[in-house]
Amino acid sequence: MKRRKLFLHIYVPFMAVLLLTLAASGGWALRGAREEHYAQTRHSLRAVARMLAETLSGMPEVEGVAQADALCKSKGQAAGYRFTIVLSSGKVVGDSHEQPAAMDDHSGRPEIRQLIGQPADAYGWSERRSGTLRVNMMYVGVPWMADGERIGFVRAARAMDDVDLTVARQRTRLIGAALWLAALAAAAGAFVANRIGEPLAIMRQRVQAYAAGHGALHLPPSPIEEIHTLSEAMNGMAGHLSERIRTIVRQRDEQNALFACMTEAVIAVDDQGGILTLNPAAAALFGVAAETAVGRPIQEVVRNADVQRLWRAAMTGAGLVEDEFTLPDSDRCLQAHGTALKDGHDHRIGAVIVMNDITRMRRLETMRRDFVANVSHELKTPVTSIKGFAETLLDGAAENPDERARFLGIIAKQADRLKSILEDLLALSSLEHDTESGAVALQPVRLAPLLDNAVKAWQAAAAEKGMAIELVCDADLKARANAALLEQAVVNLVGNAVKYGLEKTTVTVSAKREGADTVVRVADQGPGIAKQHLTRIFERFYRVDKGRSRAMGGTGLGLAIVKRVAIAHGGRVEADSHVGEGSVFSLILPERPAATSNGTPTVDESVPLTT
Repeated sequence: MKRRKLFLHIYVPFMAVLLLTLAASGGWALRGAREEHYAQTRHSLRAVARMLAETLSGMPEVEGVAQADALCKSKGQAAGYRFTIVLSSGKVVGDSHEQPAAMDDHSGRPEIRQLIGQPADAYGWSERRSGTLRVNMMYVGVPWMADGERIGFVRAARAMDDVDLTVARQRTRLIGAALWLAALAAAAGAFVANRIGEPLAIMRQRVQAYAAGHGALHLPPSPIEEIHTLSEAMNGMAGHLSERIRTIVRQRDEQNALFACMTEAVIAVDDQGGILTLNPAAAALFGVAAETAVGRPIQEVVRNADVQRLWRAAMTGAGLVEDEFTLPDSDRCLQAHGTALKDGHDHRIGAVIVMNDITRMRRLETMRRDFVANVSHELKTPVTSIKGFAETLLDGAAENPDERARFLGIIAKQADRLKSILEDLLALSSLEHDTESGAVALQPVRLAPLLDNAVKAWQAAAAEKGMAIELVCDADLKARANAALLEQAVVNLVGNAVKYGLEKTTVTVSAKREGADTVVRVADQGPGIAKQHLTRIFERFYRVDKGRSRAMGGTGLGLAIVKRVAIAHGGRVEADSHVGEGSVFSLILPERPAATSNGTPTVDESVPLTT
């Protein structure tokens, strides 16, 4: 239903009735004026026509016919009319404006035909455009009688242009008066409509402001009894509502504050499955807007079968229900509790579900288990080898000088491997501790000497494989870094490139500014890394080719250390590789890393560090 303002409801019908009344009365008046003018013209034409007919009736017929034309011309010029004398046969014998001989038969003219068979006092008239004068004319005809017999007809005519002009002037004056009257009536109608509508408009504005919470409601008195009574009633109602609204707002603010500060996701659902409320944590968890989710079905907002099953179980169960599940579109693990929501009469009106994100706890548990398993596995190999060869020596192999030297060499090599693993574990642990405690000092350092030291550390090993190490770095390039840690990370990357690169290839070590970051890249021409390994190569003890890595003396912790160095600098490490095309490792150091309250760079380790 289309709604309009009260002003329009009053003003539009008022103006419509007024205009229709003015139009009808004006039309009626104009029609009456025109008819009156035309009637007066007919009467005057009838009178002059009868006078001319009486003049002719006083003459003998022959003399009247002979004098007809001269009489018409003299009378017509004097009176300003057009006279025409027509015999009963239709022949014109006199006309004030034309020669009778040139005029056609007039027996068929309407004003003449109307007199056929009519008494002597009858008259006929018509209004039409004259073919000879080319103007609109009114014609009135009367009988020409002599000795009681009708000899012919006398017709008087007059141009109606001046009559129409008079009617037009009257119409103009009438329309002007009607417009003035309409304007006055419109102003009066607008005044009355505004006088009625203005108190209601003020009432509407103040009620809307009150509903929006802008102050108290106080409606002014009105001279209109009905509106004044309504204002008093609403003022009284507002007093009762204000206290209730304050109570509701206070309770709502307390509830919203409680929900907003909760890290747990909370969803309240009615007995039909419609969402009653959800806190910001729940909205963020399921990627919805809290304002638009309220009132919608839970199946539409939370597209998760486990949550819906938990809601139904809470609605029908006798107590608290628990569940633990993983969101299908992510690896987030949730621990959920649900219970029935009841009103003051202990009737179930819905359910409330509380969900805790235990993803980090589960991830830490998994990392702890994997770390223990990996460390145990990595340590088991050299320990087993040392123990085996030591037992062999104790069993008599020590008596053979050649065997003794070979076995002792193997034991020494495995001991060195064991030492390398322990040193890398200690280095990794120290890095994590220093990063968390803010002990990693960052200062501007020149990168060229630092990278040159890393290259020299592997220059001899590269030369043995016929490999070249190329350094590309501006001598003046600086970055905010810890020189020792950054050099250790680059040494690890260059060492991997030399170890796993193909013979007679080139390893490129470069550094340059890219926007606000400084990027150190180590690119090799090795066998490359398959895509499925790129997301895991920075994990501790993860190996793409386990047998080849151990054969080359790797501990499986080098890239993990590189990752921790990047985190200590507030940056990140990326790997880009294609099988058969080599690999590119990038250390990205921000110019000014974001810091936490204790000064340590902030890095979200849940975000993958590889691309």
